[in-house]
Amino acid sequence: MTLFAIIVGALLGAADAGVERYPGLGEGKPVMPRELSSLKPGTPAGEVERFFGDFEHLCLDFGVVLGPWCVIPLPDDRGRYSRSGLVFESVEETRAILRNQWGPPTVVDKHAYWLNPDAKPKLRTHLRAMGDRALLELDEYVPLAALLGSGPDFAFEKRRFLGASVEALRQAYASHDQVVRDETIEVYFPPSEVGDRTLVRCELREGKVVTWSLDITVGDALAREELVVKLLEAKWGARKRVAGDVKAWRFAARSDVLVEYFYDDLRVTVGR
Repeated sequence: MTLFAIIVGALLGAADAGVERYPGLGEGKPVMPRELSSLKPGTPAGEVERFFGDFEHLCLDFGVVLGPWCVIPLPDDRGRYSRSGLVFESVEETRAILRNQWGPPTVVDKHAYWLNPDAKPKLRTHLRAMGDRALLELDEYVPLAALLGSGPDFAFEKRRFLGASVEALRQAYASHDQVVRDETIEVYFPPSEVGDRTLVRCELREGKVVTWSLDITVGDALAREELVVKLLEAKWGARKRVAGDVKAWRFAARSDVLVEYFYDDLRVTVGR
């Protein structure tokens, strides 16, 4: 029996009426496979290699064998462990099985997401194509409502960005991935329900932040756009369209904030 056949046979289980399942991924809502539960974000690359047996047993073009799973450990910008992805043979087949197992996903721009808000930390699964294979990413998420917060300020700002120096931000957000350039500093936060990691991009003048922006994934999902607008209006009151611009708004309670469409995102800019 080939390695491929062993992996697929281990992954596919049978439930009542012959409906296929992925044992170990939870019923009704996703759970972290026990084989991966001890691997934490921030683990150094050397420890990750040892955890996966120095990547000796490969599978499905991209992955490494870990118990019954075919896994890709995904790094952050510092080369440390960030999250894992499970490799499967086909996106459509995997989506159908997970839909039976977990119910309908949230779909944004052909990416499917299933959430477990009761997990600790909250677990998000994200199914996407990777070449001819399917990749199911497993990572922590922060609900958009919790990320934005309910007051006039942003919940994720442990240190206010506007007016801060690069060194002050590097210290305040030391546990977050950061990219510092001559005129910008970028700070990454966990993703929300859909989309990539949450990115705050700060523009600098004389070494201090003069404006910063946050991109919120909306894509082709009208419900997601409505949620973003609802949360922002709960913070700052009704939005008012900027004169001459059909795709930009301001809010009476935060006149320093501009919200506008940016490709498939809604961009929130502070200090502009």
